[in-house]
Amino acid sequence: MRNVRALLYPLLAGALLVASHPKDLLKATDQRGAFETLQALTGEIGPRLAGSPQDAAAHAWASARFKALGLTVRTEEIPMARTWARGREEARLGDRPFRVAQVAWTPGTPGRLKAPLALLPIAQAQGDLSPFKGRIVLGGEPVQALDPPQMRPPLRMKQAPQAHPPEFPAGRTLPALAQAGALAVLMDAGKSGEALNMDGDALRARGPELPVAYVPHAEYIGLVEAAARGAELELLLGGAFGPPGRTFNTVAELRGGEKADELVILGAHLDSWDLATGAMDNGAGVSAVMEAARLLVGLKRPPRRTVRFVLFGAEEQGYLGAYAHVNQNRRDLGKVSAVFIMDTGAGAVDGIALQGRRKVQATMLALVKPLRPLGVVDTDLRMETGTDHIPFHEAGVPAFCLEQKQHTYARDHHSAGDTLDKVDPAELQQCAVVMAWLGWKVAALPAMLPR
Repeated sequence: MRNVRALLYPLLAGALLVASHPKDLLKATDQRGAFETLQALTGEIGPRLAGSPQDAAAHAWASARFKALGLTVRTEEIPMARTWARGREEARLGDRPFRVAQVAWTPGTPGRLKAPLALLPIAQAQGDLSPFKGRIVLGGEPVQALDPPQMRPPLRMKQAPQAHPPEFPAGRTLPALAQAGALAVLMDAGKSGEALNMDGDALRARGPELPVAYVPHAEYIGLVEAAARGAELELLLGGAFGPPGRTFNTVAELRGGEKADELVILGAHLDSWDLATGAMDNGAGVSAVMEAARLLVGLKRPPRRTVRFVLFGAEEQGYLGAYAHVNQNRRDLGKVSAVFIMDTGAGAVDGIALQGRRKVQATMLALVKPLRPLGVVDTDLRMETGTDHIPFHEAGVPAFCLEQKQHTYARDHHSAGDTLDKVDPAELQQCAVVMAWLGWKVAALPAMLPR
């Protein structure tokens, strides 16, 4: 019973703090429910690489918490053709070791490599790659601008167009390098503070594959200089593929009243990278969705439409969970009024990107007006990418990601710095309140949002 009580107590105790009038949702910003949920997720589960045992444990954990709120809960299973696990990682230039992080879903090296370094400039990445046979390749020149913003500042701000330097075309070039006989590829992590980076597509097996790893920015500059003088590098990357596996979507519903067959979806992705505990990306979003569920249950009255809470699997591998949910719930899509996704850190929500949907703008402006004292300043017609709203948007459903204050997100996400200490409890709770408010108010509209 002790573990059961530990699970239920914060949920049941917190529910008593919510009054029964919907406007009282806006007063819940002084609570810590979202942060306590995030503490439990990062502390009890930790990193949640898609297809890993920790990934499965996280979905079971979330399902139990939703059920404790009295919600109807189901799990959608998503097959994965292969799994992947990190192994030993070592790199040495002469007698000097340096840090590397193998890119997920790339093969390991066949033992310890020792080979000459060679820089492949971005401008030559689509040319003749035969000179790189038997070499460890540096993928492009050092990054010029560290910590590129993940989201432009909100909203309606007049900004000069930003010039984005060209990026190394890894998706096209890596198979060609493997075909040419290159041994491995090292990439600039592109983050300040010598942080490493992470990426990797579980579906990338479309030809020959290469071991790939990120290198801290300053170390990468040194490797470029070393390549110019013909230096050799020792490299060991022990990450390896495993058998076919599975990930999940955890789906919980608060049944509606008058229009229960129509839906509003609040979502976030439960998977994370494995260099840290995924507190910001996207434990924060998960915790905000779960706290929004707790707040809406605390109203003790059904919403007009059903509110569905979805914790998606394998977002980092190309929205696998969101695409699976769209495909497995085709019958519901015409009845979904709106989808709201949180996946850009733990900072307070300050706006909503409307994906060019002018017909919803007046309605959404009216709905967010009461949120302005909480810092939600506006809406904008801009198109945002990079979160689980995209599969819904492509299917014609009004689907939006929440704009958030970025703080250190660009530096810390996908790195070993994505930890609980980067999260402000008050800002995270504001995110949960905003999600709860949007879910309730859109569910209460006279009609669904226009397509």
